[in-house]
Amino acid sequence: NAIPFADARFDAAVMHTLLHHSQKPASILQEIARTLKSYGVLLLAELIGSDDAVKRATYNAIEERRSPAHAQVRTADQLRKLITTAGFTIEAEKVVILDRDFDEWLNEYLVDETRREVVRKMVEAGFEANAAGLNVRRQGERLVIEQKLLYTKARKK
Repeated sequence: NAIPFADARFDAAVMHTLLHHSQKPASILQEIARTLKSYGVLLLAELIGSDDAVKRATYNAIEERRSPAHAQVRTADQLRKLITTAGFTIEAEKVVILDRDFDEWLNEYLVDETRREVVRKMVEAGFEANAAGLNVRRQGERLVIEQKLLYTKARKK
């Protein structure tokens, strides 16, 4: 769907952890490109998953249980392709790894107790083998996961 702004209306756009909630991220990026002026800037922060397809699928399965709004975590390369295909040139990027307390991460969404237990069991089941690429570990009584974000500065061509 088109957002209600004229073509070439904005100098910059900021997107923070949005694309993994969409089955059509290319459409979102194309619409952002439409509303940016020539050489407009896109600043994007997005979750990324493992390059290993099985780990990424496991991560997606966990995220789908945690959040009904989740669609798909993509690789950094997949995001780069989406960005450039939408008409942007990537000028800078950085991958940031965040250590997240499992319970805080889980509480970002209103997750009922049954769902919480399912997600916890999924994460703990893959603990030893790093099945989801989340590098889950215990710090005392706490469970800690890693989330990777790709920060990107891109310019409309």
